[in-house]
Amino acid sequence: MPCSISAHDKGYHVDQDFDEAAKWYRKAADLGFPEAVFNLGVMYEYGQSVPKDLEKAHEYYLMAAEKGDPSAQFSIGVLYDKGLGVEQNVVTAYMWWDITGEGYIHAQHNRESLAEDMTPMQISEAKRLAELWRQEHAHVKQLAPQKFQPGFE
Repeated sequence: MPCSISAHDKGYHVDQDFDEAAKWYRKAADLGFPEAVFNLGVMYEYGQSVPKDLEKAHEYYLMAAEKGDPSAQFSIGVLYDKGLGVEQNVVTAYMWWDITGEGYIHAQHNRESLAEDMTPMQISEAKRLAELWRQEHAHVKQLAPQKFQPGFE
């Protein structure tokens, strides 16, 4: 995604302006950029320029996740792990963190941590659901995790 879009959101070389960021994210989302759809979800999760709405955040995350965005997949896992805007479900959280993939270190860590409190049957079911999702979305190219400027990780 062009740097100028996230510049307003992050405050890179411009004043942080969530209204301006939301405007550009919507334009980019309309053009099909999964990262923009994900970032709209973040804005709803935290109430940045829009009313805080965890269910709406989940909707945007799901749209981006289905386009292969690992940040969205990770975030859906967090929502299910914590029960934020959705019913808490450790199997579904684990499933999304498994879908996110090995290249996303936070998902890997959360999945391993969550597994410590899950039964082998729950873990097996989560892995089965993740594999089913991958098969149903075989046409989707999994994107690389977002890269951040040094100091903004």
